[in-house]
Amino acid sequence: MWQKDRSADAAGRLDNLKELVRSMEEFENLQGFLEHISLVMDRDGEAGDEAVSLMTLHSAKGLEFDNVFLPGWEEGLFPSQRTLDEQGRAGLEEERRLAHVGLTRARRRAKIYFATNRRIHGTWSTTIPSRFLDELPAHNVEITESKGGSGWGGSGGYGASRFDNLESFGSSYSTPGWQRAQANRGRGGGGRGGGFE
Repeated sequence: MWQKDRSADAAGRLDNLKELVRSMEEFENLQGFLEHISLVMDRDGEAGDEAVSLMTLHSAKGLEFDNVFLPGWEEGLFPSQRTLDEQGRAGLEEERRLAHVGLTRARRRAKIYFATNRRIHGTWSTTIPSRFLDELPAHNVEITESKGGSGWGGSGGYGASRFDNLESFGSSYSTPGWQRAQANRGRGGGGRGGGFE
């Protein structure tokens, strides 16, 4: 079925099925494979509250966590430019629904992260925060900004970045969410990335 399907997801799903078959070949029978899976699942359950779970927004539906970290909230990344190009308004609404899923997984706190500069396919690009940030109620948002320390400039291990002293492009982007981020920047933040809490 997946071999004949030409959709964007088909190749990945076919690879997943091939990997499942390869994994099963390591065991003499289905019972041995299922026992192994059961042990792995038990071990995952023992991690308790001191564990980090990495997952896609699609797989997070129905789950809840005290703290949720949502990186990559930048235009072109989330919402995905590919989704917008291929599916238009329907794709945007699906991405918006996924944003809602991510935010509502948090029982106590959701932290959203975006970068103002990102390396994409070997090239540095300046990015703007996701349009979804503008849709968040201002009274539920606390804006913080990276100071740029660990690893990229300052006392980090790699030295200063050539982007540290570039002029801000904030004046050319005027949505309410971006204006709030820029106002916060004037109160002492000066880093290359930011976050909403």
